[in-house]
Order: sequence, then structure tokens, then C-alpha cells
Amino acid sequence: MADGSAMALVASGLFLLAALGYLVRRQAGDLLGAAGAAVLVGALGARGVRAGYWPLTNQYEFTLAFALGTSLAALVVATQQERSDRVRAVTMLLSALLVLLARLGMPSFRRAIRPLSLPSCEAGAVVLEDGEIRHPCHGPSR
Repeated sequence: MADGSAMALVASGLFLLAALGYLVRRQAGDLLGAAGAAVLVGALGARGVRAGYWPLTNQYEFTLAFALGTSLAALVVATQQERSDRVRAVTMLLSALLVLLARLGMPSFRRAIRPLSLPSCEAGAVVLEDGEIRHPCHGPSR
């Protein structure tokens, strides 16, 4: 799909596999987690190309970006403690659940790509500048 919605589900599956991978072998978890993060970057990038701007304007996109940040944090933060793999597994599981929440738990109208709304010059907005009332698009009023 051009909006990256199927890619988000693939990323969620990879995050789930990464969580399981960390319980078996760290390298497997790292590889699957990095693949999931790359797929999620692709999903957000596809939405950005389709929308024409960086798509963080609705709850769906913000949740996907938060899941991406969570997975990247798990991949970047490398501690030498014994419980590090368990923490990474839980973090990847959280990333997978965030993507599933965004994709399956939100109504389709919340996932739809919306045009970025910018303030219009015809909105009648005025700015008080040095005691003078100005229209932001036309200059001072007389």
C-alpha cells in the first residue's frame, strides 16, 4: 500500500520476533529489531511521500513514531548487565504493541492521511504591532 499501513504490521511482527529473539540470542534480537525499525521508517517515509510533508500530524502517525523511538532506544542502549536482554525483549514487545494499537486499535478515519492545514490569509486574523492593527497578509489597515 502506498500509505505504509501494511508495512506497519510487518514491523510489528518483526518486533514480536525480536522480543522472542532476545530470549534466545542477542544477535537475533538485534537483527530482527533493526529490520523492524527499518520497515517502520519505510512506513513513515511512505506516508510522508504520499502526504507531501513529514507525517506527524495525527495520533496514528505519532504512535508509529513513538514505537520507532522505543525500538531504536532498545537497539542503541547497550548495557553490560545480565538483564539487558530481558529489558530489550520487553521494549521490543512494547514497540510491537504500540504499532498494533496504532494499526488495529484506531478507527480508519484516524489513520487517514490528512492535508496539513495552514492558516489562511482570508481568516481575518489581525496582529497588533506598535499600536497599529495589521492583517498578516496585506499590511497595515487604514
